[in-house]
Amino acid sequence: MAETTLKPLLNEATVIGRLKEVNLELGETQNGKENIKGNVIVLVKEKDKKTGEIREHDIRVRVYSNKYKKDGKENGLYKGYEKVLNEYKSIAETGDKDEADLVRVNGSIELNEYIAQDGAVRRHNNISGKFFHRITPDKVKKERGPIAKVKVQGVVTGIKDITGEDGLPTGEKRLEFYNVDFYGKLQENAKPIIPIEAIIPEDIAEKFEELYDVGDTGQFTLKVNNYAEEADEEELQEEVDGFGDTEDLVDVKTRFVNNLEVVGGSLPFDNGREYDESQIEEAKQWRKKALDDLEDGYTPTATPKDDNAFGEGSKEDNSKDKSDDISDADMDDLDF
Repeated sequence: MAETTLKPLLNEATVIGRLKEVNLELGETQNGKENIKGNVIVLVKEKDKKTGEIREHDIRVRVYSNKYKKDGKENGLYKGYEKVLNEYKSIAETGDKDEADLVRVNGSIELNEYIAQDGAVRRHNNISGKFFHRITPDKVKKERGPIAKVKVQGVVTGIKDITGEDGLPTGEKRLEFYNVDFYGKLQENAKPIIPIEAIIPEDIAEKFEELYDVGDTGQFTLKVNNYAEEADEEELQEEVDGFGDTEDLVDVKTRFVNNLEVVGGSLPFDNGREYDESQIEEAKQWRKKALDDLEDGYTPTATPKDDNAFGEGSKEDNSKDKSDDISDADMDDLDF
C-alpha cells in the first residue's frame, strides 16, 4: 500500500436513454479468470434550447467485470452485466426504437491512454458503466432525462482560448483539469489521476474565468456530446468551391461533434475542501509515474482499433486503443 495525502474527488456519470446496442461478450483473462467486457450504446435524444433542433447522441458506455471477487464469491456487477447481455432489448435487436428498453446507467468518467504508432501519447475519456436499470417513460421524465451528464470534482490545470480556422479566438474556452479517483488505500500500481478536457461555451466562459484560476479545486457538471450535425452553407460552399470534380462533395453535409461540455459548476472550494499545494504536488507525482509506466510498457503495434470517447471511432488514428486491454493485476483491482 502507498501512503498518500490525496483524497478521492466526486466522479459520477449518469446516462438515461434508449438502449441502442449491446456489444458485450463473455471471456477469460490470460490467467483463466472468467469475465464479461465490451460496451453498450445508449441513444440520448436532446432538444437544443437555442435552435429547437433535435439531436441524437450515441453514448458509448464501457463495461468490464470479473465473474468472481477475490474472496471467491460471485461478483454482483458481473451478474448485472450478464442480465443486460441476455435480457435487455436494444434497437439493434428489435429494429424498433419503441420496443427497445429505456435504461439508466450509473458510472464514472475514466481515462483511456496509450502510445500511438508515432510514439505520441494519445488519451481520451470514456464513460465507464457500473449499474444498469430498466426504467419507465415516467421515470425518465422524473429524472429529467434523456441525459448524459457527469458530475465531477477536480483541480484546474489550464483554461485556454479555443481558436477557429482563422486563428482567432472563438469565444469558447478549453478547461483542463484532473479528477482523483480511488477507493480505500492506494496500491503501488494505482493510476488515480484522471486528466479531463471540456469545452466551456462562450456564454459562460467569461464568468468561469472570473471565478477560477489554475490550481483551484471545484465541482463541474459536464454534458456528454456525441452527435452529427449538418454543416452550414458557408462550410459546404468552401468544400464545393474546390478544384476538379467536386460533385461528390455536395453530399458532405454533416460533421461530428464529440466532446465534454461544461454546463454548470460550483464556486471554487475553500475552507479545507480544496487541494492544497502538497496534495497537488503529490498528484503530479502519481501522474508522472503513470506516464513513465506507460512508456516502459510500450510495444509498437500496427493493430488498428477504432474507439473513442463517447461514440463511433475516429478514422484518423490507426494506433491500438488500450481501452479493453487490461492486465491481470488491474483486473484484480476491478473486483468489488
